[in-house]
Amino acid sequence: MKIGYIGIDPGKSGGIACCYNDDKTFISSKCPEDPADMNAVFEILAFGCDSVLIKLEPVSYTHLTLPTNREV
Repeated sequence: MKIGYIGIDPGKSGGIACCYNDDKTFISSKCPEDPADMNAVFEILAFGCDSVLIKLEPVSYTHLTLPTNREV
């Protein structure tokens, strides 16, 4: 049974890494900015796996200024 282990740091300078239980392969890259590109990366990394475990680092958005509907 092949298992893929994927770790994701989705921050601005984040990355994605993957290793497998059946060999010594380790893959890492910067996180794609586009969701469609991220989906393509997942499909490539998960190809041939019976199971995939994903660890997503929590992201804090406390530094963002959220838009409002009021005039300033």
